[in-house]
Amino acid sequence: MEKRSGLIGELNPPDIEVPEYQQVLRSRMVAISKLLSELTVIRRDFVREKTRQLSRENEDIPGSFSTGSLEIEVVSPHDRRRTDIDRELKKNVSDAVEKTSEYQNITREIDECIDEIDQLFEEIEREVCNDDLTARENLRRLYVLLGENVLSSRLADLADCSIGHVKRYEFNPEEGVTEYKEWAKERRDEQVRPRKKKKIIKRDGGCRKCSKEGVDELEVHHIIPVSQGGSDSEDNLAILCVDCHKTAHDSPGNGSVCYSNKEGFLKWIRKP
Repeated sequence: MEKRSGLIGELNPPDIEVPEYQQVLRSRMVAISKLLSELTVIRRDFVREKTRQLSRENEDIPGSFSTGSLEIEVVSPHDRRRTDIDRELKKNVSDAVEKTSEYQNITREIDECIDEIDQLFEEIEREVCNDDLTARENLRRLYVLLGENVLSSRLADLADCSIGHVKRYEFNPEEGVTEYKEWAKERRDEQVRPRKKKKIIKRDGGCRKCSKEGVDELEVHHIIPVSQGGSDSEDNLAILCVDCHKTAHDSPGNGSVCYSNKEGFLKWIRKP
């Protein structure tokens, strides 16, 4: 049975004041997430009960389906000859459940909820997130608005970062800030977000030092390292290939580079 997911569950935003237009978005999202959770439970319970009913009515089924996974409890679990038969019986009952008008109506309502959630997320991305901010700040804004009960993949799309980047942080609702999780505190260098990386690649064309091209071979380099106060602003970013990027950081000290400032970087990339 096809499953679509909009959120992890009902939203529970923190008690933090937000601008009025964001409050409207929050209220709409909370309401639709609650409805989605209720419909999901209704469909789950219907599938369980209908499966029991169909398994009782079908004399060919040697036992009954488990209510959770729709797996057949065979008379002899060691009889491997029944595997294909059991799989076919399971599919038949599953198809029969999906063809009922009740299941289709509930699923239609669930899909409508998820479509509305998709539209709300698009609106939130426009109104709440900002490409000029770090992923961490965008995540903070999202947590303040929606709380933490949102899929990491959704948050990553909205904040324009990787799922792994999202999982580095946890939200402190008392102070309204995003904080590094303990395991992530050793990985504090900010990662340049995908959209900005594409923009910098388009601007530079290829490696600024050796002119190598090919997206898979290119990385974004912070001219002034983040560890030394450098930012994610475009004038502090340059495209280098993997090898040149390693060479740039071939210097003693965590996050250090082989030049002293931006002028030094320009001289370094001109060297053969």
